[in-house]
Amino acid sequence: MAFLVRLATRQPPARPTAADAVRAALAEGLSRLLANEGGVRAGDMEAVHQMRVAVRRLRSDLRTLKPLLDGAWADEVSDALRPLAGSLGAVRDLDVLIDRFERDGPDLVRDLAPLLADLRGLRDVARAALVESLGSATHAALLEHVVAAAREPRLSPEASGEARDVLPPLVTGVWRRLARKADPLARALGRDLSRPGDADLHRARILAKRARYASEAASGSIGRRRGRAAARFARRLAEVQDLLGEHQDATSMIRELRDAVAIHPNDARMAFAAGRLLERQVAATARARAAFPGTWAQLRRPRLRRWLDR
Repeated sequence: MAFLVRLATRQPPARPTAADAVRAALAEGLSRLLANEGGVRAGDMEAVHQMRVAVRRLRSDLRTLKPLLDGAWADEVSDALRPLAGSLGAVRDLDVLIDRFERDGPDLVRDLAPLLADLRGLRDVARAALVESLGSATHAALLEHVVAAAREPRLSPEASGEARDVLPPLVTGVWRRLARKADPLARALGRDLSRPGDADLHRARILAKRARYASEAASGSIGRRRGRAAARFARRLAEVQDLLGEHQDATSMIRELRDAVAIHPNDARMAFAAGRLLERQVAATARARAAFPGTWAQLRRPRLRRWLDR
């Protein structure tokens, strides 16, 4: 899209407004989405991941930047992207499971062949459905809708303010929601690795991702020095996100292994191999839980957030 090229190559104004930041964030997300669609159609696993990230980032930015937009319009654009996010997620989640089986159980692959065959079959079905949907009139209409949204977002009066004044408070709001969730989790894990529950850690991961995306969206519009600080903060958030992502992937594998044994009750060899791989996933969750308090403490250092206060 020509307007995306123009927006990506032009020099930002010396004092960008919040509206400039909104347009840049939406255009960047849309550009990433479009850049990876061909790879998704060709069956590239990494392209599926990147296109999913693009959709997630667009929806997250619409949420974070909602005070700068017409709220109902922002919700409508986000909702329009939801089915695509679901289709990409169905493929990506299976890709991650299969990759984890092969990574963590190379010595068990032969005995786990029935389970891997089941997962690959499910992935092939999900991938075929995704590719079919990308060729549909519905998807073409979605792209036109999102392109129009990125070109001319429906802005609120607050978007006329300078980005360096308007964006940090929005990031602060996302950060505080994360801190309210993660602080008690870190304390609890410091006392007992078996608590809190998996769902709580998954929720913290989602909030860390939103805070990271918000920081990255702000980093290009708040001045060079504060922008570098925002980028550093985003990298620390990514460390928390990745750690909790490892925990989430391991817990997903545990559920899959337990389900597989139930589906194949008469395959003793597979059940034994599944038990060995399950032990490795339990150990992975324990490592992630043990590492979380320290990783969170590194992110919690006040100096990383000074850029939010200036």
